[in-house]
Amino acid sequence: FYQNGGLFAGLDNGNYQVVVTDFYGCQILGSNVSVVDGGAPSAPVAGSNAIYCEGESLVDLTATAGSGGDLNWYYDPSLTINIGSGSVLTPYNAVGTTNYYVTESVGGCESPSTMVTVTIHQLPVGFATPASQSLCSGDATSIVLGSGVSGATYSWVCTSSSSDVTGYSNGGGGTINQTLSTIAITPESVTYHVIPVANSCKGDTFEVVITVNPIPVAGFAIAEDTICSNTQTDISLTSDVSNTSFSWTVSASGISGANGGSGSSIQQTLVNSGTGYGSATYTITPVANSCSGASVDAEITVNPVPDVSAMPSSQII
Repeated sequence: FYQNGGLFAGLDNGNYQVVVTDFYGCQILGSNVSVVDGGAPSAPVAGSNAIYCEGESLVDLTATAGSGGDLNWYYDPSLTINIGSGSVLTPYNAVGTTNYYVTESVGGCESPSTMVTVTIHQLPVGFATPASQSLCSGDATSIVLGSGVSGATYSWVCTSSSSDVTGYSNGGGGTINQTLSTIAITPESVTYHVIPVANSCKGDTFEVVITVNPIPVAGFAIAEDTICSNTQTDISLTSDVSNTSFSWTVSASGISGANGGSGSSIQQTLVNSGTGYGSATYTITPVANSCSGASVDAEITVNPVPDVSAMPSSQII
């Protein structure tokens, strides 16, 4: 090899005789020089793998060059996508698992890589099916909890609109099945505040509102429970729950004019064409907010109109 100077590069492994030639062509033999490939440095020491929840601040990745060389960071195991250099690298803040590879280079020789894994778990977004529910006092909830993140678990705490509501409790699981009751005469509610958790990461709390409707109790007032034939009934229907509607069926004996129906009062003209007593029994069912209460019976007795006759029908005296 010839070099106009004292630096040589690109030499293969081997022994070389150093010869110095001056301007006049005179040569002086120097010492022998051995060129030996020292090999690549060892893989650098890097920090530990890290796990985060979405939205958390990430800590920079670090590595140490054990041979005092240059550190390079790569995105792929084949070391073709260089994403940084130096002892510190800021990781990508993206949901999922990302592997980072760091090497040390000394004199053009690159070490094996050290891999550091950063995992960022997605926060679960919870939902309920159905999102809310309206039921009657004494019925059970039927709420299924879900999330877009597989393996999510759920816990909840409860609040109610009134101490008149009972049957709810804090808990956890994939469904909310609790029997709720109320002694109020107006609709009340229970709110389940649900917390979804996946991979130890808590999502935002969401709410499931259950409306608990009271069971209406029917009452009635009869102006006259015994009437004469061809007279109209006068039965007023009442309930302890506002906006209750009423329907009725009827069982009649010895009379006509009694029919099933609906409304807030029963006004029907009943006719007894016989000679004995007749009756009509109205079975009344109250309904409020789609909740049916217990039926009650209102009975009306219908007397026949007396048929007056004289014997003899006429007389001469």
